[in-house]
Amino acid sequence: MQVDEQQYAPKIVVDGYLFPGRPVQNIRIMRNYPLNTEIDLNDIFLSNARVSCMDVAAGKNYPLVFRASEYAYTSADSRPVVEYGKVYRLDVQAEIDGENLSTSCTSQVPQKGFYIDREASILGEKIYRQKNKRGEVEKFRLAFKRSPDVDTYICSIIAMNASVFTFIEDNSLGLKWQDVQERNILMNLKYRSQRMITGQDKLAYMDINWMNIWYYGDYRVILYAADENFADFVLSYRNVRDIDGNLWEPKFHFEGDGIGVFGAAIADTVYFRVNR
Repeated sequence: MQVDEQQYAPKIVVDGYLFPGRPVQNIRIMRNYPLNTEIDLNDIFLSNARVSCMDVAAGKNYPLVFRASEYAYTSADSRPVVEYGKVYRLDVQAEIDGENLSTSCTSQVPQKGFYIDREASILGEKIYRQKNKRGEVEKFRLAFKRSPDVDTYICSIIAMNASVFTFIEDNSLGLKWQDVQERNILMNLKYRSQRMITGQDKLAYMDINWMNIWYYGDYRVILYAADENFADFVLSYRNVRDIDGNLWEPKFHFEGDGIGVFGAAIADTVYFRVNR
């Protein structure tokens, strides 16, 4: 089937995550557009939506207010503070293109227990693709304790000193800085990610792939123990075309007129450095 503007239906677009120990914050409510439409960036964010978050077990509903400085909705009085293992429901109502739309999504925060074991991890500093005495390329490694109810772990790898001066010219793919500029992929190489699904081991390991290292300098690594919503979105939002060319939507968990992600995770952060 050919996709064109005739198949367009207005949707509430949500981009929001819950983290235990923090209030409900940075929930972005946006809209979609028909194909071949000139988009006004000032109109993407919906500032007049009616947004609330419910602590399902307690039966308490908390209104969220729009913060113009963040282009996002936040709990009005820092409540509720998100708790481990609890279920929360986001409810949104908004008018788009003259239509009254509504959507809701439920997310369960992972249980307590996840953290990066710094003593068992391999961090610190390494020369790019450093080799050991056996001639094997060494790797940075994250060792972490699992959350009891989480199987999917997502790693965000950020090159904190990314620039023309720190780009690794002698990289494994032979990519040159001119290629980076011509293809406009600096941000793509600065922000990388990995993911893994692990079993019930008390201690799990994730090696950082050197294919995700493109700059010398410091790296910040954030590892997320992701709930089902978070994991499904990350695993599916880029894979929307099969080998035959058929298209499908990423896996959303919204009821009603919503798309996007409302998920929950526990996050832990470590650092390492890549030297010349």
